[in-house]
Amino acid sequence: MQRARQHPPVILLLGLTGCDQVDRWLEASRFTTSEVADAFQALEQISDFTVRDRPDVIFLHVDSIADELAFMRNIVATAGNEPDVPIIGISGDETAGSDSISSLASRLGQLIPQSNTVM
Repeated sequence: MQRARQHPPVILLLGLTGCDQVDRWLEASRFTTSEVADAFQALEQISDFTVRDRPDVIFLHVDSIADELAFMRNIVATAGNEPDVPIIGISGDETAGSDSISSLASRLGQLIPQSNTVM
């Protein structure tokens, strides 16, 4: 069977503090993930056409969700081949309850189909 990607990867920005729960959830989730160090590595991963399977979620830990979200939107918009990449930001304050992880799971479930396999 071959995997057929019909969705762009989701970029997930996580605050530096309090996102350990999200890290653990991502590790156990059905989504393939890749952690990157900065916005430029995220852009490199979404625009690298030489890889066979891109991750479902590319995530990075950032100092300021608001600043990084604006910056990430700008650089993704200028990348001509992937203009519609969803970008989600979650601060450490938001991850205090399980509702935020449920909300994230729901949002990712909407953006990333359950079954990406083609026979």
